[in-house]
Amino acid sequence: MRPEISAIGRLAVIGALGAAAIGCSGGGVDARDSPASTAGTPAAVTRPEVVPSLSGGTWTETRTAGAGAVMESVAATGHDEAWAVGSPGENRRSGPILRWDGRAWQSVALPPGLRYPRVVSGTSPGNIWIFDMDANAWQWDGRRWSARGRPPWKLPVLLEDAVVTGPEEVWVAGGQDEGAAGDPRRRPRLARWSPSGWSDASPRSAWPGIRHLGAGVSGGLWALTGDGDSGPTVERWDGRRWTVVSAPPWPA
Repeated sequence: MRPEISAIGRLAVIGALGAAAIGCSGGGVDARDSPASTAGTPAAVTRPEVVPSLSGGTWTETRTAGAGAVMESVAATGHDEAWAVGSPGENRRSGPILRWDGRAWQSVALPPGLRYPRVVSGTSPGNIWIFDMDANAWQWDGRRWSARGRPPWKLPVLLEDAVVTGPEEVWVAGGQDEGAAGDPRRRPRLARWSPSGWSDASPRSAWPGIRHLGAGVSGGLWALTGDGDSGPTVERWDGRRWTVVSAPPWPA
């Protein structure tokens, strides 16, 4: 039961951070690189906003100057490193990317082509992924950004969540709009990235779709599925199939 508790806890932490901070048909890899201003360090620009962090068992709020953006996603990628992304504030033309260096949050220049970062995830300081609302992806390898294309879904698409599960594996969940004007219907989608490119991994059977993704301690993939009507369900991918996991009773 320990892996289940750990994964569910991570999903809860992701949700708590988001609330407190208020987040191809070709299949080939798009590896257009853009150099940073200095090797090994993302280009720094203006310092923004407010982001919470946990240190020594106590939540603290770190403030920086700037116009109020809405933080949507955060990922810890090392003992003294974390990344956060958000939506633009009223005085911004694009959403911010923030990097925690162990002492303070530093604003990072967006890679070319990215304006509205929505989700950040990573496994190490040299493997950071950022996604926009259309599920386009960019990877930071510790020295530079590389565009990694997007899942083989037709637009319009709304990204729900994404998680990096290893140095060569990334999962993305979203909804593909298949409705007509005035009758919105979103088909749940799931995709996987490997060095060979993107592939659709959506289950064939009907399912409620994924709201949040998380990586297990041993590298497994976990998902929080469901909606407001049916209630949440925790599922686990073992590399071959999805299995519903008994979740602890939610408080009424």
